[in-house]
Amino acid sequence: MRIVKGDREYIHERETSMSTNYATVTALIPVDLVAHFYRWVAEAHNGATTLAEISAQHAAEVDRSDERISFPDVDPDLIRTWWAKLSDTARDVLAFLAHNADERFTGTELANECETLAGPSGAAGTFNWPSRHATNMGFDGPWHWDNEVHAYFMPATNAAVLLAAVVPSDD
Repeated sequence: MRIVKGDREYIHERETSMSTNYATVTALIPVDLVAHFYRWVAEAHNGATTLAEISAQHAAEVDRSDERISFPDVDPDLIRTWWAKLSDTARDVLAFLAHNADERFTGTELANECETLAGPSGAAGTFNWPSRHATNMGFDGPWHWDNEVHAYFMPATNAAVLLAAVVPSDD
């Protein structure tokens, strides 16, 4: 990967890259759909990172989406393990959605509500790793995307399960 910072250029080789040839890809995506795009990319190859892994999945026509557990049915210990893998920003956004269950928030609205986000595209990118971790652990993330209003939300059932698993009880 070639990184240019000011007048300096850095070359970074990654062992997990699919190729040593890189292409610059520009995609025009509406700001409020960027998270949906990131989630699609994260799930497109079920966590595969090398060309050999991706090719094997395509050859076997692997699709684990039907095998994923619905969030309300996920074991609380597994949710806590997943939660521990998330960045502070991702936890902030998911906690905000859980505390505002069933309410829809655009990327811009989330960025305005969650101080740790760097604008609407920051909101979009925040869902990438939580989605990938959840997929790799065999379940769906607790949030949803509403295509009609282009907004994120967390159903009340998912919010209750998430909060029960990750918020310490007073008992």
